[in-house]
Amino acid sequence: MAKTGTKNLFIVGLLLLIAACTVDSERYIRISAPTHDAVIDPGQPLIVKGTGRGLYENNVVIQIQDSQGIKLIQMPTTMKTEQIGGQGVWQKRVLLTGPVPKKVQLIAYSPSPKEGDAAISSRPIMLNVDIAMNTILDNTEWQLSFYQNESGKTSTVLSTTPISTTFNGNKVGGNAGCNRYFGQFQITANGLFHITSQIGSTMMACAPEIAEQEQRYLKNLAMATRYQLDNGKLVLLNKDKHAILEYQRVKPLTLENGVWQATGINNGRGGVVTNKNTHLATILFSQGKAQGHTGCNNFSASYDLNDQNIHFGKARTTRKFCSEDGVMDQEQQYLQALTNTVSYELKEGKLNLRDNKGSLMVGFQKQKK
Repeated sequence: MAKTGTKNLFIVGLLLLIAACTVDSERYIRISAPTHDAVIDPGQPLIVKGTGRGLYENNVVIQIQDSQGIKLIQMPTTMKTEQIGGQGVWQKRVLLTGPVPKKVQLIAYSPSPKEGDAAISSRPIMLNVDIAMNTILDNTEWQLSFYQNESGKTSTVLSTTPISTTFNGNKVGGNAGCNRYFGQFQITANGLFHITSQIGSTMMACAPEIAEQEQRYLKNLAMATRYQLDNGKLVLLNKDKHAILEYQRVKPLTLENGVWQATGINNGRGGVVTNKNTHLATILFSQGKAQGHTGCNNFSASYDLNDQNIHFGKARTTRKFCSEDGVMDQEQQYLQALTNTVSYELKEGKLNLRDNKGSLMVGFQKQKK
């Protein structure tokens, strides 16, 4: 019995020694913060923390990916240990920029020094991105009223060169007075605003005073760090909390808001045609009934709306015959284009009707009074 007991103690001791050696030699990397399914604010720095052991030269790489595995950001850091390859902790401040999806995946890994060897990688952490704040400005259009000039004083916009901005998702763009501009932005609940990409623009030549105003406007927009919304006004402020841009809200465009004048009509052969007769085609929407002119006859038709979808009923027309060259052909093409329409879009004062393949059927602009 004594020998059996001694043998059992020896086996237990050996197993404990093996377990201890296994734990001591374990190589791993783990993320301790943020936790799985945490909600993060894309406008605020994200502090990523973790632990590890046995990492090559204590190197850690933090990577954030979208749901398709496409890399959004990657940043290196170093784990703090008493000795290289030992156990330690690491931490990195990460700021997401540019358009961010609603869900992202966070991983940390330590690359291998040998080509072909597997890196030590953490378990993926899924994060929910709070992008609701950007919806405050989503699909809104604004007209610039005042801007801060080079001397720090307030200037009004030149009357002949209106400046506008439109916010759509994480994108911002509009007319800078002469050229079109575009960029990306983020806002947060505590009033912070910042442009997250370099502002691009077209390259049209402008009169000197217009070019100077445009350059100042785009410079101010890039310098904005805070925003304020008050009674239909949007004010952007710089880092010193001085107002540098002030906008007035533009009333949202709707279908039932005046007469639309055609700028292009699909000819049924894969082309959108514009000629001397195109502007004669019009349409007015009112409480489920559309009416207008084809270029020759008056017409009317019912229509149904469902979100961005639109369907026209059979059109009824007057019976006039027009001898002007191409007018009767245009009438047939116009009415057929309305029949083929399944969706519409309103953008920057224009109305586009499209078929089920997304092809343009009719393009309109608001008819001037």
